[in-house]
Amino acid sequence: MQNLYEAILNVRFDRRNFYNKMKRLGMLEQMDETVNPSQKKEAFLFRFNKAKYEELKQKGFRLEF
Repeated sequence: MQNLYEAILNVRFDRRNFYNKMKRLGMLEQMDETVNPSQKKEAFLFRFNKAKYEELKQKGFRLEF
């Protein structure tokens, strides 16, 4: 999702800031499913919350950092 926003807006976002903002806005929902990218830590998968995005869009949402 971050790559898409960066390509459309032609800007670069800090990975942590982007993740935190999307999660705080409710646009990302943590799933119960995980993947194991390394032997040390599993990573949770996230799902885009389209309903929340539509709600924010109706209120004039703009992605700004």
